[in-house]
Amino acid sequence: CARSGARGVQAAVGCAVRWFAPGVPAPKGSARAVMSHGKPRLLASGSTANKHALKSWAASVGWTAKVAMVRPLDGPVRVLCEFVFARPKSHTRAERAVTSKITKPDADKLLRSTLDAMTGLAYVDDAQVADMRAVKRWAAEGEACGAWITVEAIQQERPATPGEEQGQ
Repeated sequence: CARSGARGVQAAVGCAVRWFAPGVPAPKGSARAVMSHGKPRLLASGSTANKHALKSWAASVGWTAKVAMVRPLDGPVRVLCEFVFARPKSHTRAERAVTSKITKPDADKLLRSTLDAMTGLAYVDDAQVADMRAVKRWAAEGEACGAWITVEAIQQERPATPGEEQGQ
């Protein structure tokens, strides 16, 4: 099922491929509409600093996905991303007891950037992601920042036809 560096057989339905993408997870912002010469136009939002952070994060996810996957999956997939962030040194003892990160960046924007970076590497198109989950947490002491990413092929379900329901 899963690979750890060596080339192998593509994951079968229900088998998961898991890897770690090191770095600082960066969110992908929303596009915003603006009027230009009387016509609406979509512009990517975000600062120059975020563009650099996003490019760096996408490169880390892309390279690690390329190593982990034999070839892109072509059916429906499930993706789990566990984003790990550096804990601020200013956290109090009580704050250190909490592992969930409930501050920015938003989980959906982190997923957007990560899913886009895996397109063509873990799956053909991110539209194939039928099931996804994101977890944001603080790193344990000595743990690297980044994301644990799991991609799994899932069974395509076909609804039963009326004749099959009645056993005919």
